[in-house]
Amino acid sequence: MLGVQRKVISLNEVMFWKIAEEGTVRQIGQGRGRLLARSGMAGFFTARELRLPPEEYERRRALFEKWCPGIPEELDGMAGEMGVLPGQLAQYALTYGGKPAAHGACSQLAVLPERSADGHLYLARSYEYDTQDETVLCATRAAGRYAHVGFSLFQSGRFDGMNEKGLCVTIGTCAFLAPAADAPEGFDFMLVVRALLDGCANVKEALDYLDTVPLCTSTNFMLADASGQCVAVETLATAQGTLRARRRAAQGWLLEVNHYQAPELAALVPQKPHFSTVRVDAVQTFFDRHDKVSADDLKGLLATRVPNGLCSHAYSGKFGTLHSMLFDVTASRLEVCLGAPDEGQWMQVDWNAPVDASCVQIPITDEVVPENFW
Repeated sequence: MLGVQRKVISLNEVMFWKIAEEGTVRQIGQGRGRLLARSGMAGFFTARELRLPPEEYERRRALFEKWCPGIPEELDGMAGEMGVLPGQLAQYALTYGGKPAAHGACSQLAVLPERSADGHLYLARSYEYDTQDETVLCATRAAGRYAHVGFSLFQSGRFDGMNEKGLCVTIGTCAFLAPAADAPEGFDFMLVVRALLDGCANVKEALDYLDTVPLCTSTNFMLADASGQCVAVETLATAQGTLRARRRAAQGWLLEVNHYQAPELAALVPQKPHFSTVRVDAVQTFFDRHDKVSADDLKGLLATRVPNGLCSHAYSGKFGTLHSMLFDVTASRLEVCLGAPDEGQWMQVDWNAPVDASCVQIPITDEVVPENFW
């Protein structure tokens, strides 16, 4: 059991962007390019050490267009606003390859209608990392694509989200459990999530895509839709290719954290990080105490500190809660809390927000990770 004594390192603020964007994919890329210039981040996305040789850029561009339609044109618009050629953008090197990102330490929890107080399907999600992460909540309405809301990564990618058809997608990484050198060539999770939100209307379509898209990622995906379908897809990057395994809810709920629970993958990678297993224990205890679960119950679980809940303030230890989400999948409704939910406020977001870009400073309390946490 983790100790409950907490040591505060510092009090700080994190800047979050809230963006609503619409138009052609090129116009959306242009808006992101202007945002990067405004925020002073353009240099990172055009760094020389991250640029690909011209022939490799052309090869990857064709793969992007095949598996993530529209993304190359979006990146063209972004490059134009930053005054560089598209091949000079770092996204082509950072979102495809053979070294999956070890990003975040998330929790993903689905509650099926038989266990929810109102008979709805819910998906609760917390995302933990440090304060240097990308903190952009966006509503994106691209012509010819499904409108969606979620948090972006490398601007064109997504951490998570929900689209206008009711498909919800979240992720949690297991990348640090699998040697990156053994990863096959393919896409990392961020463009995969974006493609799912852009082009898939339900879990079946999302599964068809995940079964075929080339992946370099060791990531656990959670998928849910408004018809009540819910499934987790655990992926393991190996030298022989990416292995995939599906998990469905038992006893009316389904949890994904940062180790493998599908038997076929757990046999290959049995490691269970302590910070991951304590969250399994916390959620099991939560359901032992709740026969029926309400939306407020789930917010309470998200706002309760580890080891009894899913919230953490260990930002310097790369395990601070940067955002929490509660999807009412049945009603296609999303609530988000920026920063740690034990200190912040929930807000409802959707894909119909007026076009705008604004930033907000969210206070955080950075605390020491307990010695035995990792």
